[in-house]
Amino acid sequence: WKMTPPRSELWAACLGASVSLAWFLQRNDYRRALRVAGYAALGAGFGFGFGNFLQTLGHVSGLAFNWWNVMEFSLGFFGGLGMAYGVCTRDWPRSVAPTKAANGIGFAFLFPALPVINIINAMSLDKFIEAAESFGIEESAEFARRQLTITWVVAGLFCTAAFVLHRRSTPREKQSSSYSPALFFIYVLFYLAFSHIIKLVFVSGAPFQLNQALYWVVMIALFAIWFLNRRKQVRPFVISRETWPRWLLLVGFVLALLAVCAWISINMHDGIAGYHERF
Repeated sequence: WKMTPPRSELWAACLGASVSLAWFLQRNDYRRALRVAGYAALGAGFGFGFGNFLQTLGHVSGLAFNWWNVMEFSLGFFGGLGMAYGVCTRDWPRSVAPTKAANGIGFAFLFPALPVINIINAMSLDKFIEAAESFGIEESAEFARRQLTITWVVAGLFCTAAFVLHRRSTPREKQSSSYSPALFFIYVLFYLAFSHIIKLVFVSGAPFQLNQALYWVVMIALFAIWFLNRRKQVRPFVISRETWPRWLLLVGFVLALLAVCAWISINMHDGIAGYHERF
């Protein structure tokens, strides 16, 4: 609960849950889902290691940038790439429409439960006061209260917009190509606003942060991809069924790439102070 966002770094538990889920999928013959999970794991595993390699490169280069975010983007990009490959290279049976209760529970979890938890954990008066003092803002306590008020107002506006969209969509429309992308972009804008508020992007005198601007580049690129392809029907290109030798070859290839990255990383610096402290 005290982490931001609140989640555990207990990797052993994550591994145990993953193994249990894989066995459940295998036992119940959910082969397509297991295959997607396998490619997502390969992509994300490579993305995490490669992202740490990029983070080390960036630190050694001396360039002032949020290299931790670069690592997270690498993890998400390659994990998403693996997931997309797993989905698009298999034919899928028609999905069963979720029940009204299931949709309601899922919506309540996304709006407002997660945002409220993140606000409580990531945005406090003390943090805003400290930020205000670092920027030389007078009446820091009043500034902090105003920032928190803005945060809750923004959260309320986005949750209201999402709720109206959710209520006005009929079950048939929820299976169309308009409902889910609309909720997706509302959610992305939601967290972009949060990020800008907590980083004081809109405050006069705050330093320009390139990574904050790049978030908008990514979102605009995603919107352009969706807008240009919204009327196209996606047809899977089914490939031959994987075998255990094929999977072992893929895992070995990823491990070899990471070994090369690790060797380069080891030989380019004499140790980076503080990098062990997170774990």
